Amino acid sequence: MSDKKISQLEAVIGNEITGAESLPLIQSGVTKQTTIDYIRDYVQSNINLGNPVNSFAVNGNNLTATLKDGTTFDVDITALTTDTNTQLTDADITALGYLKTDTNTQLTDADITSLGYIKSEHNTQLSDADIAAFGYVKNDQNTQLTDADIAAFGYIKTDTNTQISDAEIASLGYIKFDTNTQLTDAEITNLGYIKTYTDTQLSDADIAALGYIKTDTNTQLSDADIAALGYVKTDTQLTDAEIAALGYVKTDNDTQLSDADITALGYAKTSNLRTITAAEIETLSHFEYDASQDQLVADRAIETTLNSLFLGEQHKMSSGSENIFFTNLTSDINFFPMWGGLKDQSIVANQGSDGYIAPSGRVYTDMFSLPLGGSPVAATAIGYSGDNYFGINIAGLGITTVAAEAVDQSLVRLDYKISINSRQVYKQTLPENAVRAANTIAAGDTIEWFFDHPVDVRAGTTIFAEIRKIRKSDDVDLGVFQVRKGDTVDPTSGLVRYQSTVHNRLFEDKDLAFISPNLSKTAMDFGLDSTGSTILLRDLSLGSDNVIESYAVNTLEAVASGTDIKIKVKDGAKVVATALSVSSTSINGSFVNSVLNQAVVQLNAIFTNTAGFASADKFVNSFSLIGDDLTLGLNDGTSFTSDVTTFGVDENKFVSSATLNGNIITLTMNDATSLLIDAASLAIDNDTTITGGSVSGTTLNLTTSSGSVIAIDASGLAGGVSVASGSVVGTDLVLVMSDASTVTIDAANMVNGASLSAVNNEWFISYGTNANTPVGETTMNANVNLQMPFYFGQALTRGAEFTFNIDTANQLRLGIWDGAAEATAYNGSPSAGDHTNWGTVFSYANGNGKFTSASNTDITTYHSSGYSVTNNAPMSIRFGNDGHLTLMDLSGGTEVIVGKTTIPLSVQSFNMQVAGWNNTEFPNAIISDSDFLWEIVHDYAGTEAGLFNGILNHTVLKRNLALSPGEQYMIPLNKQGGGETFGIGYSGAATGNLTAEDNLLTSFKYQTNESIIADISWNHNTSSSRYFTAGGGSIDSWREGGSGTMQGLFSLRYLTDNTLQIWSETYNELVASSAVHPDGSDINLYFGANGNTNYVNLPNITKQFIGQGSQPLPSFQPVAANQTASVAEGAVLNFQVVTSDNIVNQFAEVDAPSWMTLNQTTGILSGTAPAFAGTSADTIVVNCKAGNAIGGTIDFTVTVEITEVTGGNALQFPANNTAAFLTGNASNVSALQRSGNGTGSSDAWSISMWVKPSTDTTSQALFYYGGDNLTTKGTIQISQFSGGNVLLRFGDGTDFVAYFGLGNFTTGSWNHILATYSGADTINANGGAGAFGLSVNGANGISQIQAGGAGYSGSILDEAFKVGSHNSANYLKGATVHQVAIWDSDQSANLATIYNSGATQDLSLLTPAPAHILQPTNSVTTISDSVGNADLTGFGFTAAALVTDAP
Repeated sequence: MSDKKISQLEAVIGNEITGAESLPLIQSGVTKQTTIDYIRDYVQSNINLGNPVNSFAVNGNNLTATLKDGTTFDVDITALTTDTNTQLTDADITALGYLKTDTNTQLTDADITSLGYIKSEHNTQLSDADIAAFGYVKNDQNTQLTDADIAAFGYIKTDTNTQISDAEIASLGYIKFDTNTQLTDAEITNLGYIKTYTDTQLSDADIAALGYIKTDTNTQLSDADIAALGYVKTDTQLTDAEIAALGYVKTDNDTQLSDADITALGYAKTSNLRTITAAEIETLSHFEYDASQDQLVADRAIETTLNSLFLGEQHKMSSGSENIFFTNLTSDINFFPMWGGLKDQSIVANQGSDGYIAPSGRVYTDMFSLPLGGSPVAATAIGYSGDNYFGINIAGLGITTVAAEAVDQSLVRLDYKISINSRQVYKQTLPENAVRAANTIAAGDTIEWFFDHPVDVRAGTTIFAEIRKIRKSDDVDLGVFQVRKGDTVDPTSGLVRYQSTVHNRLFEDKDLAFISPNLSKTAMDFGLDSTGSTILLRDLSLGSDNVIESYAVNTLEAVASGTDIKIKVKDGAKVVATALSVSSTSINGSFVNSVLNQAVVQLNAIFTNTAGFASADKFVNSFSLIGDDLTLGLNDGTSFTSDVTTFGVDENKFVSSATLNGNIITLTMNDATSLLIDAASLAIDNDTTITGGSVSGTTLNLTTSSGSVIAIDASGLAGGVSVASGSVVGTDLVLVMSDASTVTIDAANMVNGASLSAVNNEWFISYGTNANTPVGETTMNANVNLQMPFYFGQALTRGAEFTFNIDTANQLRLGIWDGAAEATAYNGSPSAGDHTNWGTVFSYANGNGKFTSASNTDITTYHSSGYSVTNNAPMSIRFGNDGHLTLMDLSGGTEVIVGKTTIPLSVQSFNMQVAGWNNTEFPNAIISDSDFLWEIVHDYAGTEAGLFNGILNHTVLKRNLALSPGEQYMIPLNKQGGGETFGIGYSGAATGNLTAEDNLLTSFKYQTNESIIADISWNHNTSSSRYFTAGGGSIDSWREGGSGTMQGLFSLRYLTDNTLQIWSETYNELVASSAVHPDGSDINLYFGANGNTNYVNLPNITKQFIGQGSQPLPSFQPVAANQTASVAEGAVLNFQVVTSDNIVNQFAEVDAPSWMTLNQTTGILSGTAPAFAGTSADTIVVNCKAGNAIGGTIDFTVTVEITEVTGGNALQFPANNTAAFLTGNASNVSALQRSGNGTGSSDAWSISMWVKPSTDTTSQALFYYGGDNLTTKGTIQISQFSGGNVLLRFGDGTDFVAYFGLGNFTTGSWNHILATYSGADTINANGGAGAFGLSVNGANGISQIQAGGAGYSGSILDEAFKVGSHNSANYLKGATVHQVAIWDSDQSANLATIYNSGATQDLSLLTPAPAHILQPTNSVTTISDSVGNADLTGFGFTAAALVTDAP
């Protein structure tokens, strides 16, 4: 057996041992053989199994074995035999898995693969580079490996003798021929053996330490191995068949491609091509090229970037956030479309009109630049990333910012991005032409970056803007670009932000004036077709076929537009003709009136087909105004409805001056436009002409050829007001505006062809040199108070009444003068105040505030201690048919008789005369006739004496207004039912008939439960939802709602087939049709009273053509909520009661204190407040009523709070200001005017202001002067913007100079501004930018100067003068203004004196003193000019706006 260590032997487990196995046994130094069975027998015979060896111990050469019972045995180790021959035989090596000689160099598939070869190659044609890379040569059919090749792979070429040489054995520690292999103890120890351990078998680790390996990595293959791999042992040269079997070709017929060949095929020798992904294949599958159409067709929707849809090299379409822009790449013009739209129609609320967005066009202002964050701070850095809030519609055009880091633009690009609500709406890369030297942006460089196209952002939007750095090579985002910080804290976040100047335009969406093909025409003729229902628009130059458009009647309107006429769709946005010349506009071939407003009236008469409804003997004698619908009643009982907004009056203009040329009055408005009035059409007799005219304040005084003066109050044309109520005076319609002013319109001219009344409703001087001359005043002032009494030009006849509002501030006498026929004074001789000089007089004394009995008048019988009346109460003096005059108080819900003449007058008519104490107001009187309207056909007791006294129960009246087929009576029943009856005839006696009202023919009743019932001559509309039966089902009835519901307006229609119909005009529903019809003859309406009825409760019956046009509104009752007002102690209360929905004909108060009155016409609660008491008495609740003739009344309260006055010296503007501002007459501020470019010190000026600005970041006007158009006219503007910034701007929208004070206008603190102009040339090239100064808080406040065009060389007109607003925009919000002063010189050298170290002072003491000083004191409505006459009027302020706060 070969020598092995025990550890090298294979283990045998116990159940595998049989006992017959041979074992070596050394006996007396000789190795012998035995078996396990023999050993077992020996052990059983000689060893006590119950006392086995328990342990061993070695001491030197002595081995001691200790048994279980403690006995020991010693053995000398040196006596043991040790086999030192560890030489393994070939068989031993083979048994261990080693091989001695390995001639098998055959490689496995894995070996070949690891060498870079492939076993099976279907396309084995390799390029030269491929073959070379594998270590092959191109033309070498001998694949026999060289010795070096084999050696390189770790093989040996031919090694049949693995016998280790003597030297090798020696180096391993072995001996070749060792006859004495006995090792010394030291040698055994050095080898890691133990002396007494007989197992010299080496472990794996031992062998490894000796340099052997257990598993032979010697890849020397045996012949069989090589053969198994397909190789041959001695000749590895492959046969042709073998090469072919491997997929190779033996002889290359030169299909090897050269580099040039590969290039010619379009390949690159070295390629970076990658494999197409599945997602990319899927994407490409949705595209197809249509060769026939030369088109790329996609079957899926395509999403592209925000700025990338190009049409060749000519056009580009891009997103601009709230807009889409189409860029012409040749002209670089960004075009934008007009828009209309429909909202999401799946939402129910959007399925009606609310879901439709009318087409509109976007209008842009001129570009301006707005600094954000103040000014850039050097040596700072912050990321250009953050939110920006815009409170106005704005179109971003570009930005300017300052870099805080260097960027190599050859390697990195800058992307500017805008997002709204996390959605990106704009992206642009900084253009390459914006790079700096060496393609690098350096820190401190100013970058101006204009966008490819505008980015529109709507008001109230917050955008997120940032600039990102993107590496060009791989689009990796390198972070936010760093720029300079601003020096202003963001008012929203309270943090410092990045600084940027944003270039913008403002925009506004305007409804499209849908383009008419005749929009640009300047000449046009108008008329009606033969039916009168169609308006024809003609171009007379076309000959007979000249109709170019047609519209239905009541669908067009004419309005004044500058000096031209605009024709537009009524109540719509469509413009038909934008600028017709007055001189080129005609009606049926005849030119319109050369006066603009008269021409407009003529055209609107055509458009509403009212041109021919009046004749010379017809005039307007009544009206009703509901909303914008004015229903005019003529003296023949007919009525017509017109829209007052079409009268050609611009509510936003007021008269600033007037001139007279012949009979033409030219009124110059505040906007420099002119209004022409033909004075010949005014209420003057035909023998009197206008010879002169002048303007005094807001009064236009016209001097006539007779020497009389006609005063016209022009203030009624002032802006910001609306029509509240009105009255008819003769043929004049007097409209009372919402600010209590009046506008007088010649109502006769509203019905073309009518002539004016021959009477005059003015007050005239009765006697003396100026007898029969109009007084021309509104009060009995010093100009006329020595020429009393005065008479009213229109006579009062029996059956008529003289209605007026009383002025309780002074004594008043009304009646018939019986003294000497000479001019006198109230306290003169004879005394106009002495009632004994009057034949009949109603006398009012302001001392006791009462009417008392006087000459031929009896008050005592009705009111024993006299009758108290409130200021401006509506009152009436009725001239009965019995000759008596009756004084009535109309202010309450029920008329009150104040007094009556003792002896009736014998005359049929007379002219009312008046006298009063100094400055008593002339009564604003109206005379109304009534008896001709109604005829009494049944007088039960024979005691009726006209209608003004009311009528008694059972009285029957006939309306003296015949109705023909095709016409309808209008019957207002918006009142509580009284059981009154209406019919078309009366069959009873003239007197004494207890059931007279039941004898009306074809009748219907307005029941006390507010239902309509008709007699047997009618068939009710039983299909109406408002139809019901009463009286147990026997009475057909109609009613809206339940009992107590006012029913509104009804009509009785007389159809052309002679049928009568009762209609509810309010609900547009048929109530009943006649069963018995008239014969086509005219009919009259009869009225039967069921109970005593006051005159004011008689129905106002008019007639119209059926389907004539607009009617009164469906609901007639006014709406008035409970309201509150406050007034400072000792101040004048001037509170306008607010109502809605319907006109109020009359206001009334029930329990106001004596110092407070309610104007029954205007609804203004006024009076001088008492002293502040500091108790509950300072809170006064006034119960009020508001009503109209057909709507009844509504109750409401006005709570008046009296406040304590502590004084004030500043005016605080509302925080959410939308209408509060100060304005004055710009013509009174000559210091700021100029006619052209600056000529020197004569054009110089200075403006000083003390302002405490709020933190509001919107653009707000502090001061405004100049033209009324920001775009086309020169202005001086001082504004606050973006919180703590201030701007001085001089010029128009295109040419201007602007001075920015950035971050120096401290919000929440007092700031002083001094803006100066030297009067120099304001063209930039001539130093215009240096002509102005802007100082803030005593120091230079200019941070930045900008200019438009070449500066501004134009005029500054005297058209607008405002504080706290531009022209109806940019209202000042939350700021407080203390003092405004204006010099007519450049005060820049006196800055320190004026600033006064931040303390206010009396500027009038300075040298020079200002031309104007305006400082709030005790009023929010008037800011007086303490040194000039440029007073400011406040609008939209409450008393709380006056505060005590000063620098």
